[in-house]
Formats: sequence, structure tokens, C-alpha cells
Amino acid sequence: MESTQPPIETTEEVLSLQGISRDYGSLEAVRGISLDIRRSEIHALVGQHGAGKTSLAQIISGMLKPSSGAITFCGKRYGSLNLRHSLRLGIRMVYQQLCLNGNFTVAENLFANDRRVNNFVWNSPRRMNRAAADLLREHRFDIDPAARLGGLSLSDRAVVDILKQVLAEPVLLILDETLEKLTHRSMDGIIRILLGMVARGMSILFITHRIDDVYSFAHRVSIIRDGQLIFTGTTEDIDKINLVRLAYTQFSSQPGRGLASSEFTRFLRYNEAIILHLPISLLLTDTEDRVILGNRHFERAFGLSNADYQARPMDELFRGMSGVGPEELSTALRGKQEGQFFNIGLVKNGSASMNNLKTFPIYDEGQHIGSVLVIEDISEYDKMQKKMILTEKLASVGLLAAGVAHEINNPLEIIYNYIAALKKRVQGRDALDTVGKLGEEIAYISSIVNNLVNLGDTDRLADEEIDLTDTISRILDLLRQSAKSRRIRMDFSPSPDPLRTMANANEVKQVILNLMKNSFEAMPEGGVISVSTALVNEEGLPMAIVRVADEGPGISAENLGDVFLPFYTTKKSTGSNIGLGLSVSYAILERHGGRLMVENLPAGGCSFSMALPLSPNDGPQGP
Repeated sequence: MESTQPPIETTEEVLSLQGISRDYGSLEAVRGISLDIRRSEIHALVGQHGAGKTSLAQIISGMLKPSSGAITFCGKRYGSLNLRHSLRLGIRMVYQQLCLNGNFTVAENLFANDRRVNNFVWNSPRRMNRAAADLLREHRFDIDPAARLGGLSLSDRAVVDILKQVLAEPVLLILDETLEKLTHRSMDGIIRILLGMVARGMSILFITHRIDDVYSFAHRVSIIRDGQLIFTGTTEDIDKINLVRLAYTQFSSQPGRGLASSEFTRFLRYNEAIILHLPISLLLTDTEDRVILGNRHFERAFGLSNADYQARPMDELFRGMSGVGPEELSTALRGKQEGQFFNIGLVKNGSASMNNLKTFPIYDEGQHIGSVLVIEDISEYDKMQKKMILTEKLASVGLLAAGVAHEINNPLEIIYNYIAALKKRVQGRDALDTVGKLGEEIAYISSIVNNLVNLGDTDRLADEEIDLTDTISRILDLLRQSAKSRRIRMDFSPSPDPLRTMANANEVKQVILNLMKNSFEAMPEGGVISVSTALVNEEGLPMAIVRVADEGPGISAENLGDVFLPFYTTKKSTGSNIGLGLSVSYAILERHGGRLMVENLPAGGCSFSMALPLSPNDGPQGP
């Protein structure tokens, strides 16, 4: 993306932070940060996950109170700001979790609180729709102003949230990883709007993990690591290619030789800090595609030391790469133009990952001396995007299901009452059998309707503490006779750690039974079902994992992403399975803060894993 930022017209400070700190008990999220943002400036904030970027932004927006320090805004000093005060001062923020009402229309989200538009009770819906339509048409966004916001894509919801904040004409707009949510087309439209506002005096602080956005959009960039500000400078001074080249000079075996001034030494040190701690993997190669240098993020991601990769050819280092051939990557590295490769499969520490690769040539006085390879891991983004698509599909089906279930239940109740009355009147075994079978089929239809209602239900039933190991053992005991008759052996490998979770016991049992039933039906000729439990730590949160694996045929790769959709089933030939079990299970675990995952096993068969957060008193304890 080409650079789009306008020049800064003034050095006037809009915001100045002085020694801002914020702790959560013994954890220091932000430590003594001093930072200023100028009028009409676009300021990027980068750093690893958990570095303190969002906490700092929320302190500025008034959502969090700093433990110490002071804030100066438009020349006036404050110890801290609250949300109402910051809004009054003209500070607006688009949060990571978009703060909109999913049940309101686009127009209502934009203008319900805008007295310039929604000023007359009787005609406000019409006025809001017209104002929203004009706004969206003006900026060329293809969004229906009357659409319910919850039914829109993530990108469109982000557009609406940004427009809502921009309409307030803020002095300072904070974007917390918002640009990443936008499609390419929406991004172009939003950038046009933001640049227009900046030209009229608005300042922007945006948090991002996309380094390209920093260089195409920001005037200055600040880097936070472990809650501390380690660098602030202009994007002109830390150009991507020169940044890496200067950092490489600093990393050489004779780092101090030939430095002309203390200012240049400081500049090298700043660039070294950036290249070392950037939250993406960087490699330097020579003109023969041999690796000269890698940063710390690369070494951690791939589990390699400097001796493992230095001077090795690139194609050796990335064996098993998919999505691009070694020849294509080599051509890009030896070329004199920037190159890009998307959705490239790489193996990191023995695990598959999805990545975007970018190459940049390095020149020394006009001579091409090597290249920079940027490896951006998008695995989590890819998973999150797929999960979001699935969640949106399930939400849409859930709304439809609730309506359909309501309409079906009324005639169903009447039919059931007639069958009950008919059962008392008919005589003869054949007639009674026929009426009984009708009753069974009505009960089956009722169970389908109840499953549809459960699919769309977002309310949680009463929770209780459940011992997962004990629950699974009891379920396996109940199923053992049925498994024996089907020539199925069930193996259980429980975790040595206690696994207790707060959830609705009946719903958790329903999920486990659904997974077991799935495995039973996948092996009509018999086989082995392996059930195991484990305790894992995910981003500081202890989670219980229950894994059910079978030796069945598995699921075709093209259908693997559809197994949690309602009415999807691989057992088309049998009328006993309508494909709601996994959908209901997925919805139950989502309500309890967990998740359901599926994968095909290398040796054949399929594995379903359910994850649930442990009770607060369980899990690994700190020292």
C-alpha cells in the first residue's frame, strides 16, 4: 500500500501523557509511559499481544483509571479521565469488541443519539434512515441503512462503528485494531474519511499489528513492550528497508566500529529495539538466498537458534512449505522489486501454520546486497475468521430456527392432543399400534423442534461445579453394553489433574453423548473409541480439554468446516440422523465460554475436542 498520510501542519500537542502507569494487582500492564500526540497527527501504536497497548488506549478514553501519572489534553492537565469526561473533551474510541447494538438497525446505531437528526419523535425512523442512506451513499459504502446490525459482516459493523465516532467530530480518535477488521474496499473508503478529518484538525491514535499500515498511514510510531515505551519516532526515520539494514549493522560482530556520533548510535539502538521486538518474524538473506540474520520473534516462532539457521539456504530452512514453490520465493528474494505471497503453509515447532510472506530488496549505494523476508503468521486470524463466519451462520440459522419452531409448536400441540384422545377411543391391537407409532413420530418431531430452539437459545441455564473425569466415567459405564454389542472398545485416559468446570451438568452430558454417538455411528463395523482429558493453559486461562477420537472414515477436507452447521450430516442413508447434534453441542459450549473443534487424524479416523474453562479454584497455581 502506498503512503497516504498528509503532512503534519503543526507541532501543537493535543494529548500529552506523563508517567502513566496501570497495574492489576501484581501485574503492571503499563509502566511509566510518557507520550504526546500532535494535532492533525496519525500516530501508530505497535507491540506484542499483552504489551499494554489496549490498556493505554483505554486510559486515554476514560475506560480505565491510571494507577499513577497525569494526562494533559488540549493544554489542560488531569490526573485521570472518566468516560463521560473524555467524550465531552472530544475523545472517541473504536474498541476491539465493537460497541454497537446488534438488534438495532444501521441507521439507529448511527443516529439514535444524534439530536441533529433524531429530534422529532414521530418521524425519527424516517429521518434516521434518510440520513444514514445519504451518509453511506456519499462515502460509497454498500450497506443497507435499514438492516439489523447483527446480521452484517464484521467489516461492515466496523465501518458503522467508525462512522458513528467520526460523526461526533472528535478531537482525538482512537482505533484499537479496527483497520484489521476491514475488507480492502472498506479500508479505502474509511482511509479517505479519516484523512479528510485529519486535514481538518482531528488526531488519530491507532493500534495495529500490520506493519504495512504503519508505513502507509502513520506520521509517527511508538513501540510498547512489557508495558514500557521503548521507541517513538517518525516513519520517515525508520523506513522498513533502512531500519533492517541499520539493525543488521548494529548486530554485526563489530557493532561499535565506525559510528560517527552519539546521535547515530542512539538511532541504531532504537532501530535495533524495533527489529528485535517487532511482533512478526524477519529474516535477512544475501544475494544467494542464504540466511544472514533472524530476529527474536522468528527464533521463538520456529524454535531455532542462530546456529540452526545462519548461512543456511532458504529452501532448506522452509522444507514442507506449501502455497508457493522454492523457485518462486528464490526469484522474489533475488529480485529488485517487493514481492508478496499470501496463505503460505509453514511448519513451526512441529505445527502447521498459515502465513503471509513479503520480500524487500536491500541496497548499498545502489547495489543490491540482499533481501528482507517478512513472515506474518495469520493462523489465529485465519481461525478467528473461520470461527466468525461459522458463528454468523449459526446466529442466522438460530434466528430462523426460533421462528420456525414457534410456528411448528402450535399445530404440533393440537395434533398431540388429538392423538392422545384417539388412543382412548380406538380398539384393536393394530389400531392401537398405529396410534402409538403416530405418537412416537410426533415425539420425534417435537425433539427436532426443541433442538432448533436450543440452537438459537443464548440464555445459560443454572451452572454447577462438574467433575469432568467423573462425568465421563459415568457416561462410558452407561454406554459400555451398547458398545460391546456393536463390537466397539472404549478406552479412557483421564488427566492426572482435577478437571472441574462451572457449567450446566445436563448440557455438558448432552455434548459428550453427542460426540460418543457420532463416533459410534462412524464405525458401524466396530473399532476403538479413545477418550482422553487434559489440562492446558491458554493465554493464562486454564482449560479442560475432552478429546473423543474414532477409527472411522473421517470427514472429507472440503466438508471439515461445515460439520457444525445445522442439518449437516455424513450419514445421509439413515433417517435417524438429521445433523443437529454437533450444532447444538457447538452452541452449548459457546454459551459456557468454551469451544468445539474437529480434525482428521493422520492414521485415519476423526477427533472431536471440547474445551471448557476450569473453575476459578482449579488449574495450575502460581508460585
